[in-house]
Amino acid sequence: MVDPEPAGPVLVAVEDPEQVRQLVRTAGDLARLGERTVRLVSVVVKSYDSPFGVFDDETIVREFADDSRELLRRAIVPSDVTVQRDLVVARSVA
Repeated sequence: MVDPEPAGPVLVAVEDPEQVRQLVRTAGDLARLGERTVRLVSVVVKSYDSPFGVFDDETIVREFADDSRELLRRAIVPSDVTVQRDLVVARSVA
């Protein structure tokens, strides 16, 4: 019998500071069950009609994403869980 491939990280989209603590706590519980990591992601939306459209993604992250970056940085993850933090620029949250 072949063992199934290990599952990927537990993905958590974070935006609302009031919900981050519970989301991360639940993700940590799930990660521990399957010996997985937690991947926290915050999306900076660059809509089609936004003036940000003239900037590349790296510039948007560097110059305009302080709130999202701070939210990811301050998310408290259980010490026994490995975490990745990503800031993504996209045309929509979806």
